[in-house]
Amino acid sequence: MTQRIAVLGATGTVGRRVAESLRRRDVEVVPISRADGVDVLDRGALAAALVGVDAVVDCLDRKTPAAGAAGDFFARAAATVLGALDDADAAGARVVCLSIVNADAPSVNRWMPYYRAKVRQEQSWRVHGRGVCVVRTTQWFEFAEQMMQMLACRGTAVVPGARARPTAAADVAEVLADQALSADPPRLLEVCGPEELDIAELARRVVARRRGDGPGGVRRVVRLPLGCTPLGDGSLLPLDPDIITDTTAEEWLASDRAASGGREPGPVPRSSGEAR
Repeated sequence: MTQRIAVLGATGTVGRRVAESLRRRDVEVVPISRADGVDVLDRGALAAALVGVDAVVDCLDRKTPAAGAAGDFFARAAATVLGALDDADAAGARVVCLSIVNADAPSVNRWMPYYRAKVRQEQSWRVHGRGVCVVRTTQWFEFAEQMMQMLACRGTAVVPGARARPTAAADVAEVLADQALSADPPRLLEVCGPEELDIAELARRVVARRRGDGPGGVRRVVRLPLGCTPLGDGSLLPLDPDIITDTTAEEWLASDRAASGGREPGPVPRSSGEAR
C-alpha cells in the first residue's frame, strides 16, 4: 500500500531532496510550503492537506539572528501541524524532525542562538507525547556556500575556521526518508560525514573548483581563526554518531551542483519553511 508523507519546508535545501527521495520510492508526497500553496501556520489549509498522511518530515527553517523569533516560529509551526493532524484524523502519523548535532550542548548553544532555537523545535514536537524521531546532523557541505553568500564583500568572504564533519544535504535527505518510512524509528539519530574538515578550507576548495568565481561572487576566502571557541575546539563534532554518510568532500566538489556554485535547476521560491 502506497504511503502518504508530508514534507514541511518542501522547497528548502533538504526538504526538496527528501521529497525527491520519497517519490523515487513510490511514496505519495504532500509538499508543505508557501510555494506549494500551504502555509505551515495555516491550520485549516494544513488539515486539508494532511488527510490520510502516514508521516510528517519537518525540514523547516527560519533565517533570523534572533533565537527567540526562530524558536517561536518552530513552536507555533509544530503546534499548528499537530492540531491540523488531529483535525485531519491523522493523529497517529509519525514525525521526523531535522535538527543539529550538539544543539542541546550548553557549551555550544550559549554561543549560537540558532542552536537554542533548534532545541526548542525538538521540544515542541516531543511535549505533545507522540512518537517523534529527531535526526541531528552536522553541518552540510552546502553550508560553506551559504557562508560565502552571506559574508561576501567585494569579492572576499571571511569564513569561520570551524571544525566539523560535514555531510551532503542529499545524504541527509536519504536518512530522513528512511526514518519517515520506518514503522518504528528511533527517538534520536546523529548523522555526520566521513571526514573532519575546516569549513573555511572547504570554502576555499569550492572557490578553486569554480576557478575563482565562488558563490556570491567570492574570489578570495579569508579564514577566521576560532581558537578555543566551540566552533574551533571540536564541540561541533559528534562523539558517537549513529550514521556516517558516504559522500566525501572531494566527491561533493566534483558533483554538478558544487561545480555550478550551488545553483539549483530552476527558480526556488523562498517559503516559510526552507531547510537550514
